[in-house]
Amino acid sequence: MSLLTSIWLLAAVPCPDCPAAGSLDLGAMTLPTVMVSGLIDGFNPCAFSIVIILAGILATHPRRGRLLAGGSFCLATYLTYVAMGLGLLRVLKALSGFAAVRTGFLTLLSLSLFVLSFLSVRDALAYRRKRCPQALTLQLPDGVKRLIRTIAERSWSGSAVVCTGFLCGLGVTVLDSLCTGQVYVPIVALISREGEAWRELALLLVYNLAFISPLIAVFVLAANGATAQRMSLWSKRNVIPSKLALATVFFILALVTLPKCDAFGLSPRPSTPPLRYDIISSNEYADHCWTWKSGGGVCEYAALGRF
Repeated sequence: MSLLTSIWLLAAVPCPDCPAAGSLDLGAMTLPTVMVSGLIDGFNPCAFSIVIILAGILATHPRRGRLLAGGSFCLATYLTYVAMGLGLLRVLKALSGFAAVRTGFLTLLSLSLFVLSFLSVRDALAYRRKRCPQALTLQLPDGVKRLIRTIAERSWSGSAVVCTGFLCGLGVTVLDSLCTGQVYVPIVALISREGEAWRELALLLVYNLAFISPLIAVFVLAANGATAQRMSLWSKRNVIPSKLALATVFFILALVTLPKCDAFGLSPRPSTPPLRYDIISSNEYADHCWTWKSGGGVCEYAALGRF
C-alpha cells in the first residue's frame, strides 16, 4: 500500500523542464491521482471488510455460481458509482455559475479532507495499540453493516445468483458510499476542473475501474478456494498501511481541492485556447504565444491565464 502511495507522489511531482516553473499543472497529475486514489479506496478497510463478508456468504455456492454472482455484483458496483459520479459532476458544473457557492463548497470539502486525514492517522495509531476494529473511527456504523449482511444473505439465498448479485450490488454500493464517498466526492471535484467532457468521463471510468479491482480480486480468490477467514486475516494485517495511505490521499486531495490552490503553487488545467494562433518572435518572449495583440504589444499566455 505504501508503494502505491509512493508511486502516486512521484507522479505528482512536476517535471523540472516543464514550462511555467513554480506551478504544478493539475491536469498533469490528475490521471495518476485518480488511478491510485481509486485503488487505495478499493482497499479501504471499512469497505474491503464488507466485500470479504459477502464473498464468505457465497461460499456455499458452486464455483461457477460464485464467479457469476461476484461478477454481477462488481458490475452493479461499477455502474452505480459511475452514475453517482456523473450526477455529482453535473451538480458541480451547475455550481460553476455561482462562484461564491462553489468556493464555499470546495473550501468546506478541503477542510473536511484535512480532518479525515487526521482521523485516518489517529485510526492507524489506535489500531496499532489495540489491534481491535472497534478502535477505528472511520468505519461504517454497525447498523449499516448488519443491513448489508442481511441484504446479501437474503438476495443470494436462491439459485438466480446473477440477478440477485446485481441487485445486491446496487443496494450495498449505495450504503457503502457512506464510507467510500469520503474519497470519491473530492476526486469528482478534482475531475470537474478538467473542462473537457470526454476527459472527465474517461477519468471517472478509470477511477471506478481501479476502485473495483480489489473487489474483483476478492471474488476470484473466493471462487478458487480462498476462505473468508484467510482474506479477513490479510485485511486485518494491512489496516495500518491502508489507513496511512488513505491519510496521504485525503491530505493531498485537501490541497488540490482548495479554491485558491495557487497559494500552494498549483494551477488548474487551462481552458481551451483561442481558435487563432499567431506564432511570433520576440526578444522579450522566447516561447510561442497564443495571440499577439496588435497595438498593445502584449503576449497572451492562455496556459497561465494572464495577459
